[in-house]
Amino acid sequence: MSKLKRLRKTKKQVMATSIALSVLASGVIPFQTADALTRVTSASGTVWEIHDVFAPSLDTGSLRTVGTTQVQGFGNIFVKVSSPSASLMNGQMMRGFDLKYDGVNRFTSTQSVNLGNVTVTRDVYIDTINNRTRFFDTFTNKNDMPVKVDVSFGGSLGYGTAANASVVKATYSNDLEVTTDDSWIVVDSSAKDNKPLGVAVGSPHPFANGLTGLGNQQQNPFTTPLAKSGNEANFYGFINTLNMEPGQSKSLVHYVQVGEAGEQGLNNLVTKLNGLNHQLDVSGLTNAQIRSISNWDISALEGLNTGDNLITPEAPAAKAFVTSSPYDVVNKSIAEMQQDLISGTTTSVQITQAYLDRIKVYDEGQLGFHAFLHVSETALAQAKAADDARAQGASGDLLGIPIAIKDIYDTKDMPTTGGSKALEGWRPESDAFQVNKLREAGAIIIGKVNTSEFANSGSFSESGWQQTWNALYPSKTSFGSSGGSAVSVAADFAAAAMGSQTGVSLYAPTTGASLKSFRGTDGMASTTGVLPLTWGQDYAGPIAKTVTDLAIMLNATTGTDPQDIFTVTADADHKRPANWKEALDTNALKGKKIGIYPGILHL
Repeated sequence: MSKLKRLRKTKKQVMATSIALSVLASGVIPFQTADALTRVTSASGTVWEIHDVFAPSLDTGSLRTVGTTQVQGFGNIFVKVSSPSASLMNGQMMRGFDLKYDGVNRFTSTQSVNLGNVTVTRDVYIDTINNRTRFFDTFTNKNDMPVKVDVSFGGSLGYGTAANASVVKATYSNDLEVTTDDSWIVVDSSAKDNKPLGVAVGSPHPFANGLTGLGNQQQNPFTTPLAKSGNEANFYGFINTLNMEPGQSKSLVHYVQVGEAGEQGLNNLVTKLNGLNHQLDVSGLTNAQIRSISNWDISALEGLNTGDNLITPEAPAAKAFVTSSPYDVVNKSIAEMQQDLISGTTTSVQITQAYLDRIKVYDEGQLGFHAFLHVSETALAQAKAADDARAQGASGDLLGIPIAIKDIYDTKDMPTTGGSKALEGWRPESDAFQVNKLREAGAIIIGKVNTSEFANSGSFSESGWQQTWNALYPSKTSFGSSGGSAVSVAADFAAAAMGSQTGVSLYAPTTGASLKSFRGTDGMASTTGVLPLTWGQDYAGPIAKTVTDLAIMLNATTGTDPQDIFTVTADADHKRPANWKEALDTNALKGKKIGIYPGILHL
């Protein structure tokens, strides 16, 4: 093979690169992921970025950024209910409101979120004249018993302890300490051109239904108090407790107000926030909605006894937490499942069915992890074929084992989109080299998993459809760009997954999910049929639960690809193991001490 021919990209790589470049050139996707949001601009020029149902469909109703203020993701709500049926996602960030934008300045839930038979809706209104956003959250007790509902409103108003830290500039109590007695607070920073930001949280003490606590919104706000100093002091959680009778609805109203720089701007902002205690902004709300407000004193408002009853949209039908498979795949490694297949304890069909049932219950829907973009329609047929092959004497570490594939790998039987709607529905004619090797090993390709668009972010896995949430901390990012791969394994939707890395896109999501992976040297594995970000620097490889599983995956996927010059060069060095499992040593850590340098905790 000539040097020129070996350096030439495959036809599919050229096609994928050409499509990506033409999309960017045409202006279809001229944004980074942070721009794929709905924006509303105030008369003063402040840009409010709202997480509504639009891509990447976080659908939390929170603010990603607000002009030149300290907002680093603010306005979300964590909800915890005392209902005995509230196990899934209880105490987590609410999302899945199907928030629709009216094209002007309002976002309204078109469906409720059901948490333990307490339904939650959001209405977000941006007052573009007064440079203020109002969050109206309604909770309805559908149980036949009283329940307690704890709600933490907040997020990140800065980070670190230097220029970008949140500094308290004023409070309702006329001091610089945030307490539950405060009706509002104002924060700012020393960052250049920054503007002060006010947060109004309810009528002040001694109002009976005021704040009940202050938590850390980046941790569990209901158990971790808001810090008074350091980086953790940036993460505000304003907590209210609602005691609700059966059938009762109560609402919480919060305001985020942007001021102007300088002392006079701060004074004007304080005046506006104090004004809410005397004349609450309820514009656009019905009498029924106003009557339901719990955290503000509405006794001075007149004419509220007339009007329709409060009506909120219904939540989607509750999911049935059942599986038709008798085999439990939770926490099972590839090696363990293979032993169960060999012994006849289970079948590939049962394993695959268990994973498919878990995907339907835990990955899809309002509060799902959203790891999968496409679930294979042929997964069970593939599993049946693997069982038949085993019955005929076939064997192998991956025979009958379901594997998830990052959506930048070509798959001939499923779409390959690179996480971009610009490539929606595009189906290549053949598999990526490593996908083909997995099929040859007898693995079941169970589906395609989410990635940041064109694998372009190591911080998030935000595609044109959705964001993948962390499997261990369901209100946080899965990191990226292989977040869908990592979460599919950590949440037990697949036994292992294929991801990729240019910068940190295997390291970050693997660490965030407590899994195993590593970025191999160039040429260790083929990237033929893998949508490139930077072709000469990309690496494509597996994420698994254990080092043994990782070795099993590497045995199946690494090897010489005549169409990939790097694998050919690597072979010339004769350093790729013929069998990765031979390097496994159960005594490798014997006598070793594992610790952490104390200073790293303060970096």
